[in-house]
Amino acid sequence: MAATTNQPPSQASRELKRLAQFFHPIATSQEVTGELQVFPLLGEDVLVYRNADGRPIALRDLCVHRGTRLSLGDITPEGNVRCPYHGWEYDETGACVRIPALPDGSAIPSKARAFRYHAEEAYGVVWVAIEEPLAGVPAYPGNEWGDPAWRGMLAFVQTWNTSAGRALENFCDWAHLPWVHENLLGTRDRAITPVYDVWKTNLQLGHTIEQDEPLGPDDLYSTKRSRNVFTVNLPFSVHLDRGDPEIGERTYISMSVAPITPELSKLYVWIVRNHSMEPELDDAFRDFSVTVFAQDRRVVESQRPEQIPLSLRDEMHLKVPDAFALVYRRLLSDFGDEDERFVGA
Repeated sequence: MAATTNQPPSQASRELKRLAQFFHPIATSQEVTGELQVFPLLGEDVLVYRNADGRPIALRDLCVHRGTRLSLGDITPEGNVRCPYHGWEYDETGACVRIPALPDGSAIPSKARAFRYHAEEAYGVVWVAIEEPLAGVPAYPGNEWGDPAWRGMLAFVQTWNTSAGRALENFCDWAHLPWVHENLLGTRDRAITPVYDVWKTNLQLGHTIEQDEPLGPDDLYSTKRSRNVFTVNLPFSVHLDRGDPEIGERTYISMSVAPITPELSKLYVWIVRNHSMEPELDDAFRDFSVTVFAQDRRVVESQRPEQIPLSLRDEMHLKVPDAFALVYRRLLSDFGDEDERFVGA
């Protein structure tokens, strides 16, 4: 993916354009302060800070005057971002409101604007869409986040040397569980993947897999039979609802993958549950998931090519075990125009 440092977002390559029209997590809420900070996303350097009301503001880290990094500047007492080179000031909408080199009262050119991105805050994370978003921040299933009957946490954030598509596809892949996560999420004497159907809508797809006993002797999330419902919000967010429908215990493991570059991804993982509510148990759930993801990471980072081959002829596929992956890859391939490739897949 070519960097686009000297181009406005509207001139970004067709490969980037579709991904730029979605919200991606860029930083935890704690990381975003009243100071100017830079976080990478889709090959861009995104300048993020909080305004006087505490809302996150995201701008391209670029002064339109001479291409200087705005992050080298500062925030004025009025709350404007000031360029370190010639002192141009931009308000939170991106409009240039002061050019010190001009006499007082001079009109500021209408094109003197920083490139503002769309920023939202949800689930303890700041999300950014570089272009006009086609959809909002991925919704948590049933809005359980923040419900006092549920205990939720942003469990961890990791950076993987792989594409966002590879990371998400792995999360939804059932057949690898007894091999990569033996005893935790499977046993090799029960390696056959049950038949399941994949459903899809415009920007979502999902599938449900029933299990009649715990996946493995050390499976923290399921001590009885469970129903596993995967819901993917395109392009790179997934929610797994694991629960026993008879007793009503449910655990959500959710992940959003930010495509930093086509071969570098940042994973944000949440765990929300309506059981085992004691705060001291948070570490057990976090540690279990960290162990599972470490086992995944070793395998996924070894995959070549790093990006998913969108032509189904480029890798072998099995009808039942790979049913989700086949639909997911078709959606990524068809997501944009005919000649658009889904970067980060």
